[in-house]
Amino acid sequence: MIWSKKDLVDTGYPGTPSGDYYMMFKLKQIQPGEPLYGGTYDIRGLNGYGGGRNSSKPFDTTFADLLQHGVVRVE
Repeated sequence: MIWSKKDLVDTGYPGTPSGDYYMMFKLKQIQPGEPLYGGTYDIRGLNGYGGGRNSSKPFDTTFADLLQHGVVRVE
């Protein structure tokens, strides 16, 4: 959905919106262990993944990188 600055203010947005229009998405809450989009992921292709001895170390990534490089199969 596309919302205007006025739409945000009218819904109680905390603060002053800086732009004129915003693209809004509805998000679905998922349960722990439930894969996003019902898919299968392979983290080895993500930027920041260490591999080898570093494969168990935590790393950060972006949602865009997960969708671009980590998705193996979407069910």
